[in-house]
Amino acid sequence: MNVILYGKPNCGGCVATKRALEKQGTPFEYVDIEQSGLGRAAVEDLGYSSLPVVFVSRSVHWPGFRPDRIKELPAYLEANNA
Repeated sequence: MNVILYGKPNCGGCVATKRALEKQGTPFEYVDIEQSGLGRAAVEDLGYSSLPVVFVSRSVHWPGFRPDRIKELPAYLEANNA
């Protein structure tokens, strides 16, 4: 299961989310939606109009900087990768 962080440069929430994921050692792919039309489309398809968006699965994703959700990710990923 891959975590994807959709963001863009100069987005405070995007930078904070990226730092939090890196700090706790959660592997993720970063997609700059200003450079990726497919990334922008993915965010829109999920129904979001603001960034950042963290995508874990079709049923687990959220917008904004959410330290509470980020903190829960390692346990979720471990339980669902087994």
